Amino acid sequence: MQGCCFDHYGYCGSLCGCFQNIAIQVPTGYDAATITLLFTKYGSPDLVFRASAEVFGSGWVVLEADDLISGFFNPYARYGLAFYDATGEQRIEFKAVDQQTYNGIDFGFDYCTGDINTVVLNAINGAIYD
Repeated sequence: MQGCCFDHYGYCGSLCGCFQNIAIQVPTGYDAATITLLFTKYGSPDLVFRASAEVFGSGWVVLEADDLISGFFNPYARYGLAFYDATGEQRIEFKAVDQQTYNGIDFGFDYCTGDINTVVLNAINGAIYD
């Protein structure tokens, strides 16, 4: 859960919980070939999922639903996302769309009908995933 050592950006965008892929914008200036993503599902207890992903294009990673823990993401929970370097050791701070510096993102999913191919989580610069 959030505490004194976490400064998370509260993402208020709408993310459909029934997706095939999730595209995530990585922090501006991050130039390594891979990045580590640490997802936290808030609850009692918190659940954690760590993924290493290839960075491509203009700073995007895409995780396919098959690569995720089944049922981890759903519209009934809140989540945190922190970015770490490729080794998973160094947490990466970033400037969000509000130009403030954060070290994580808090977000959630909406209940929606039908499957969505790709949902986009971009708290970094507001760019559209293409």
